[in-house]
Amino acid sequence: MEKFTTIARPYAKAIFELAQQSNSFEAWQKQLDFFALIAQDPSMKRWILGTQPDKKTFVLLSQVAEGYADTQGLNLLKLLIENKRLQILPELSKAFYELHQVLNQVVDVQVTSASDLSVSQQEATQAALEQRLQKKVLLNCTVDESLIGGLIIKAEDMVIDGSVRSKLTRMSQTLLS
Repeated sequence: MEKFTTIARPYAKAIFELAQQSNSFEAWQKQLDFFALIAQDPSMKRWILGTQPDKKTFVLLSQVAEGYADTQGLNLLKLLIENKRLQILPELSKAFYELHQVLNQVVDVQVTSASDLSVSQQEATQAALEQRLQKKVLLNCTVDESLIGGLIIKAEDMVIDGSVRSKLTRMSQTLLS
């Protein structure tokens, strides 16, 4: 997948520049997300990987995308077919999303807790992270009861493990050494 990410990045940058010129970020993201869903469908994935892309491929995909893709989106599909790059669509969608997040100074943060966080806890966590990261934070909260208590926060390349499980593990290792 890393290979696909590397290949997808230049396409994402080009689409991003196009979206900036026409202020069409949302429309492009919807199209790219739709294309990514098509490419991730198990039967489509087998078909994409198992055939030599040709004009029939474009006709089929443009029929599937009818109502979801504009002319520029269909041109992108055509280009990816010609370059045998359809399999990068999920990574392309993700790369475009990330570029848009950078432009808007927004970061997605994964917060894992031992129990559901209340609205006030989520707001306090979000405010503290926005202060620390100097960006707008979008929280994605999940529950993992094995943490016992505390939080694990993942944002960009930062991980803060404040879970009770982690603290107990460190204490145990210290006592054993």
